[in-house]
Order: sequence, then structure tokens, then C-alpha cells
Amino acid sequence: MDEDIPEGYAAQPIEAGVPQLAPRAYLSSPDAETTIRLDDVEAQLFSSEGIRYKATGLDVPEEVGTVTDRQDGTFAFTPRTPDDRGGRIPVEVSVQDGEVVTQKQINLAPVVSGAVELEMNEDGTLIISSEQLLESAHDAQGDALSAFNLEAEGGTLIDNGDGTWAFIPDEHFYGEIKIRYMVSDGVHQIPAQGVVHIAEVNDAPVIGDVPEAAVLEGDGLMAGQLESEDVDDHEIAVFSVSEGHAAPAGFVLDADGHYSFDATVDAYAHLNVGDSVVLTVPVTVTDRAGATDFTQVRITVNGTNDAPVAGAEVLASVDEAAGAITGQITATDVDDDAVLTFTVGEGTVAPAGFTLNPDGSFVFNPADTAYDYLNAGDSVTLTVPVTVTDEHGATDISRIRITVGGTNDAPVAGAEVLASVDEGAAAISGQLLATDADDDAVLTFTVGEGTAVPAGFTLNPDGSFVFNPADIAYEHLGAGDSVTLTVPVTVTDEHGATDASEIRITVDGTNDVPVVSESVSFAVREDVGLLITEEELLAYAADIDGDVLSVRNLTSENGAIADNGDGTWTFTPDEHFSGEAVLAYDVTDGIDSTRVGATVVVEGVADGAAITLEGVAGESLASFGDDNIVGSGGSAQLNGWETDNVGGFIESYDDGVYGVEDGRGKVVELERNRGDASNIYRNVDVEAGDTVRLTFDLSARAGRGGEDSAVDVMWEGQVIDTIVPEVGWESYSYTFTATTDQPRLELKATDNNSTGAVLDVIQVSEVVTDVLEDNAVAVRLDAALIDADGSETLTALSVDDLAVGSIVSDGVNEVAISEAGQAVDVMGWDLNNLTITPEPNFNGELVVHVSATTEEANGDTRTTTASTSFDILPVNDATEVSGPTRFATDEDTGFVLTEDLLLATATDVDGDVLGIRNLSAENGTVIDNGDGTWTFVPAQDFNGEARLFYDIFDGTGLVPAHGLIDVAAVNDVPVAEDAVVDADEGGVPVTGQVAAVDVDDGAVLTFTLGEGTTAPAGFTLNPDGSFVFNPADIAYDHLGAGDSMTLTVPVT
Repeated sequence: MDEDIPEGYAAQPIEAGVPQLAPRAYLSSPDAETTIRLDDVEAQLFSSEGIRYKATGLDVPEEVGTVTDRQDGTFAFTPRTPDDRGGRIPVEVSVQDGEVVTQKQINLAPVVSGAVELEMNEDGTLIISSEQLLESAHDAQGDALSAFNLEAEGGTLIDNGDGTWAFIPDEHFYGEIKIRYMVSDGVHQIPAQGVVHIAEVNDAPVIGDVPEAAVLEGDGLMAGQLESEDVDDHEIAVFSVSEGHAAPAGFVLDADGHYSFDATVDAYAHLNVGDSVVLTVPVTVTDRAGATDFTQVRITVNGTNDAPVAGAEVLASVDEAAGAITGQITATDVDDDAVLTFTVGEGTVAPAGFTLNPDGSFVFNPADTAYDYLNAGDSVTLTVPVTVTDEHGATDISRIRITVGGTNDAPVAGAEVLASVDEGAAAISGQLLATDADDDAVLTFTVGEGTAVPAGFTLNPDGSFVFNPADIAYEHLGAGDSVTLTVPVTVTDEHGATDASEIRITVDGTNDVPVVSESVSFAVREDVGLLITEEELLAYAADIDGDVLSVRNLTSENGAIADNGDGTWTFTPDEHFSGEAVLAYDVTDGIDSTRVGATVVVEGVADGAAITLEGVAGESLASFGDDNIVGSGGSAQLNGWETDNVGGFIESYDDGVYGVEDGRGKVVELERNRGDASNIYRNVDVEAGDTVRLTFDLSARAGRGGEDSAVDVMWEGQVIDTIVPEVGWESYSYTFTATTDQPRLELKATDNNSTGAVLDVIQVSEVVTDVLEDNAVAVRLDAALIDADGSETLTALSVDDLAVGSIVSDGVNEVAISEAGQAVDVMGWDLNNLTITPEPNFNGELVVHVSATTEEANGDTRTTTASTSFDILPVNDATEVSGPTRFATDEDTGFVLTEDLLLATATDVDGDVLGIRNLSAENGTVIDNGDGTWTFVPAQDFNGEARLFYDIFDGTGLVPAHGLIDVAAVNDVPVAEDAVVDADEGGVPVTGQVAAVDVDDGAVLTFTLGEGTTAPAGFTLNPDGSFVFNPADIAYDHLGAGDSMTLTVPVT
């Protein structure tokens, strides 16, 4: 049996009758956890008699590692430390008869921990040694390792026969090459691999041939292209002028090798005909790795002739008859050693007195007689064209310009001017004269230097002058006084030459009127008197002669002046007037007087507005028109009205009879006959507390305006107003509040002389103050200015202090009150259609406040307020239901409903006590428990949403409502059935299905292994209850013919 023992291993002595593990049952996996199959161990058991035994267990010493029985015929061996992986380990094997034997140490394969990494350069040779290949190989028992069968994915490998190999990569290849080889410990052979990293090596570029070039100076731009080659793929070459060298003028080299040369640059302009220069440009080409090559670009520049360039024109200026002047005209030529000659332009005659030399110098004599005609200010410009020529005949031109100016003669002033005038008289004028010998001389007259110009005197540049003796500087001169003014004058020509003269004026004194330097101004408030003194009115008055001044004839506009007789006056502005009132008065010195104006600034005071705020008139209680006037003349009657006139008659004619015709038809005169009561009246059908509005039109009879047509308006026996009308129809309106039932309304003339006021269109209406809840209240609002002179304006009109939720509208504009104290600006609204809707469900007294603000032109403001009230009558409001009530119960379980539960979403703004009526259900039954509760029982086995229907009663009306009850399903336990299948060890997989039923519709069943259970080897259970069992699993290989095993798998 020694042939079963691997070479190099010594077998232990074999005792007769004792089972022995064969030494070739070594562990072949170097992993951290190694699997040992009992089948493999059992195959190695033998005795000295050649009898095989069945292995039933396996273990290793504690210091080596641990063995775990997987219960599937295999054991997991875990070394104590990673270094214990591989090598020989002692193993204890249990056999069927319980005997234990110790196995000889078992050899494990070597371990390779990773790939070997090697490095080299492109196109080089790498020597690979066995030591390098075995750097990552390890054998725990220390067996000698070797490497063999080395292969590479690219390049060439040469076995040197000494444990080394030579590796040569393909030409110019760089990158990574993988290598593979085997590692052996003399028993086992395991594969290993590595990587050779080949680094790229750069190749230098090579510049191609560069041809030489020649160009004429000034010929323009030439270009060329340098080329290079590089064996490296995708290599980028960069061309540049070699370091330490500067590019010649005009030469440009681009990085891509393109170059250009501009022969027109100034650096080569000096080359003359026959001259030349050779330019040599060293060039370097560099690849991206810095490798270089060099060459030269050679360009020959040949010279040409350049024309000379004349300098700028020469300018000179000289006076007529002055001394001779000299000058030089210049030129340049870029050609070296050029010879230049200057001449007067062909066809041109040199001016008189001018000489030009060949070297460009010149002389000019302005004393030549040809220029004697020039006067001061005159001039003539001489232009001499000049040609410059080089030795090759090339030319350029310029010119010399000389300006000759004439000389000046001084002017001569005329005789002095004398004048005489009275102080305060009209202005006088005069003219001072002068002459100048020069033609077209321009003369200017000024007051002599250092002299102050007398008051009222003006001298113009042309010698004319004006003097105003009314200047205040001479008002001090009294009658018989005089003063003489002497004004020195200088006359100057345009060249500054001068002469002098003077103007003498005598001013004789006269009497002067008083003078007021500015207006007096006063200030007073509107409708308040102002005391004005004579001293105040003379505050800015003066008399240059020293006379005593006084005030006469004080008058005013926009007010009245009262003379108090003590040197004071009282000014009273017109009623409500504000602004600037004008005063006028005379200031006198006893001889002459001056009319003076003054102002009184009357500061405006805001008077506010008269606010009318009341309910809108409702149904008419009485009216008066043509339809209810019966008869005419002095025997007419007014239906619905009574009179205390004799016979109960009134007087009625067409309006034209009374001289107030405007197409009205019949009207009524209160004063029918002399001595009559002259009245009409009626008892108004309202109760105490009601409001009544009276409107009518009234006019005085023609020729009877004023007191003769006065009418008393009377309510409940009291005079409310007395109207004193003028001729012309006016409308009147009154609002009364009754203090008794059936109050008396009366219109009565104040006298009874049979002629007086006439009436038309009388209307009596009750003002609406009672409004039903949640309805709009119509409001009559008006704000009239008390001060109607135009200085005051209505700036704000608002409805204030309504409750949140109220609405103010005019049919177009609408504002909802969103916060307490909010004011609604109704400026610009249609106040005839104004309505106010109280907050929802409000009833009781509604108080409406209005504010009106007026502003005077000076900014003074005044706010007036008014208020009125309305009775909002209550109306029953229906109960509101915000949504369905919601409840929950389980399937087949009753639920008790109470009124509170059913009313959970109901509210009643009136606070009414609510109750439940007509409760019914869908998908269930409602049972009235007789104690204000109901029991809802869902239909058998029903689950889902059941509905309730019922009415809510607030004592007046019913409101429908409904509820929802979520009936939760109750789960039933599923019932599973056993599944049984048979299989042959080593046969094909078999399948099966675990069945289960659940009485709940739509139940979803999931099958899993019983808790804490591990599936047997080869068994798989799916979530739908299907399963697969593979009897070929090695866990069942130990079953011999006739053996069987029953696997029981608990399933949940």
C-alpha cells in the first residue's frame, strides 16, 4: 500500500485492526475556509487487513484551527491564523466503530497572494528571474517553490536556461503586457500571473531641407513653410527662433513652421542701389517631450533707390519795411550718402526780395518797394513752391510761406462834448468823434482808465453815450442845486494806438416825489379784523428831500376799510375770504404824492363740510302735482292736504301767471286772499320714532322777493326753518323724526297780504331705517363745502368703524371690511347709490359713521363727522353642515350613534338647539334605541364604506346631512395542506406544491420555512408554495442501495 503514499511522505506504522487515513488525502484549497468532504476522507480509510471503514466525524487540534460540521457531509476548516493556510495539518477522523486514529500530516498547495508587477522602457530588454516571479508565492511548510511555463501576451520571451528569461517587447510598443506561469512545491502546480509596465521613450524630430530666398528692399511680403518628421505617432512639433537669437526686422516664424518676411520695413530702407544684406535665422524644432533639431533660414535683401522726402513747409511773418529775414527748408533721404538739391518749383517766379540757394537756405527783404502799399492791419502772404531732387532724379516738393503785415497809425480824438440837463428829466444822448489816417481803421471808445463811470451814464464802443438824470444818485439835488460830471474818454484803434478827450454834463436839481422801496405786507386769519397804522404803511417810504410824509385815500379789495380817525385803520376781510387782499393808498410829501400798493395775506381756515347722512326715502306718504290739484284760480283744492283759508280753498294758476314760468304748469300760492291763514298742512301717517323727509320747490312771486314771500316750515307745531326766497325756483329738503303718532306737517306764509311765495312738487316720504338681516342698507350721503369761495376743497370722505365682514358699495366700487377700525374711502363714488351690508347674520342697531375732511389752499384742514343708525331685523338662518360625519367599526360589529356625534359638523349662527330626524343607512341597518341614540349594524360580512342619511332640525326647518362609516375587514386564518414527494438519491430534481385556502376574498398568501428551520440540502421553497428538491446533492451520496432518508420541512 506504499504506492498510495505520495513521494516524500513517510507513512506511520499501521497497527493491525486499526483504521488508518491514507496520507494522500491532503487539503487542496488555500482559502481562509477550506471544505473537507467526508467522502474524500472515507475513501482513504483502510486497515492492515485491507478493510475499509465509514468515516463519521472529523476534527483538528485546537492550536491549529477549528472544524465546523455543516451537516451535509462536509466540514469547514478555518486556520487559527492566516499564516496557517496551506501546509500539513494533523487531522482526527472518527470511524463507524468509534476507533480514533491520528492522520499523518497532510500537504497543502502553495499560495500566490497577488500578481507580479515588472517595469521596463520601450524597445528595451527585461531579464525576468524566478525570484521575481515567486515574490508573491508562499508555502507554509517551507517547501521549495519553482516557476515554469512562463508566457507573455505580446513581444518575445527567451528562456535563458538558468532560471531567468529575457523579454523583448514589440518595436516601439509601450503600455502593459500580461504574463502567465505556474508555481509548484514539488507536489502541487498552481497558476500565477503578472504585468510588465513598458514606459514610452521619446524620439527626436527631424527638420527637412530649407531653401534660400532673395527679395528686393521694399518689394512687400514673402512666405515659406518649414517641415519636420517624427517617428512617434501623433507627435506635435513646435518651431521657434533658436534660443539666444532675435528674429530680424520683418521676419515672423509661427509655431507650425510657417514663416513670412516683410521687405518694406524701415530697417532695410537705407539700402541703396547695388547694396544688399544677408539675413540668417537659426530655427529650432521641438517635440512635446523636449527633443529638438536645428536648421537655418537665409534671406538676401537687395537695395533699391528711395525718393527724397521734403520737410514741412517753412512759415515766416515780417512787418512791412522791417529788416531782411533768412531761413532753411529741409529734406531727408533714407538712402545712404544721397545728394539733394533745392530749386524754386518749375514755372514759378520768385517773389520780389526773395532768393533760394541750392542747399535750401533762403533770404527775404520786406523793405522791397513792392510792399509799401500795405496799411496797418493789411497783410499779404507769399507762397514759394520748392522742389528737392536726389542724384538719381527722384523728387519731392514743399513750400515756403511768408506773411508781410502793414504798419499802424494812431487815431485822433475830436473836441470835448458839453451838455446840461435837469435832475429827474428824460435821458439825453450824444456822440464823441475821432479820425484815423489808416484805411478801414476800427476805433473803440472807453471811459479813461482808472475813472469810475458816473451814475446814469453809459458810453458805447462807437462813441455814442446816454445819460439818465432821473438816476436816484441825483435825487438829493434840491431846486437851485447843480453838479457837473466830467467823463475822460480814450479812443483806441484795433492795433492799440490811442488818443483822449472828455464829456462834461451839468445836472440841475428839482423837487422829488416820495419814494416807496417795497410794498408793505400784513397777515390776518380768515374772518378776523386787522388794525393798520400809518407808521406801518410808511415803513418803506422815503423822501430824498427830507419832507414829512403822510397817508391818504386808503382803499381795499376783498374786504372793508374803516378809518379810526386816530391815524389807524381797520381792515375786515370779506366773509370766508382767504388769499391775498390788495390795499392801495397815497404817500404825499405835501406837494407831490405817490400811489402805493400793499397786500394783506388772509390765512385760510378750513370751515369743514356739511354732511347729510340718512336713510333713503321709502314709499311716498304724500305728494303734490298737477294730478292732485282740483280746480284752478282762487277756488282750487289740494287732494290729501288741508288749509285754514276761508272755504278751505287754495289759489293755483300756471307758473307763468306768477312771473316764474319754466313750463311747470300749475303751482300753488299760499297767500290766497288778504287775511287768509295762508297755509297748507296734513297729518303724516307715521308712528313716533319714524323719520320723514320733506322736499319741495319754492320761488318768490315776480316782484315780491325777500320778506314779502317768506315761508315757515313747521313740524309738530314748531317752526323748523323760515325761508326768505328770491325770484327763481330753488329746491329744499328737510328730514324730521316723529315724537308722536300722526305728526302734523305744515307750510305757512309769514304774512297774508295775498301775494307771496309759490310752491310746486311737494313730496313727503318715510325714511327707511328698518332693514331685514343680511340685506343691504341704502344710505343717503352728501358732503357740501361750508366755504364756497373756491379756496377750500373736500379731500377725504369715508365711512368709518363698520364691523369686520361688512360691505360698502355703490354698485361699481365695493370694499369688504377686513379689520376693525377700517375706514372706506368713498371719494369719487356714486353717493346716490351708496349701500352698506352689515356683517353676515348681524341683527340689532347698525350705527353708520361718516368723516369728511376739507383742506384750505394753505394746507389747513378740518374733519367733520356725522352718524345715523338703522334697525337690522333678525331673520332665521338655516343650519350649516361643513361636511359628512365620519365613524369606524369592524366587520359584523355594531356601532352606537348619538345626536352629538351626528351633529359634529353642524353649526347654527342663531344658536338654535339642533336635533336629528329621519336617520337611515346604506349597507347596514339603523336601530332607534329610544334614548336619543341609534345603533348601526353593518350588513353581514360587509366591509368598506357605509353611508348614513339624516335631517338636522333647528326648530324651524330641516337641513339634509350624511355620514360615512368605515367598516374594517376582519382577517381569517389561512389553512395549509401537507405535500409529499419521493425521490431517488442521485436522480433528477422533483417539484411540488404546498396548498392552502383562505376564506377571505382576495387574500394574498405567502409560504416560508418554519421559524428557526434550515432548508435541507438541495431543497428550495418559493413564496407561492411551490418547491424543488435535488436528490443529486452530495449530501445524499452516502445512501446505499436500500437505504432511505425522510426529510421533514415545516412550512408557514
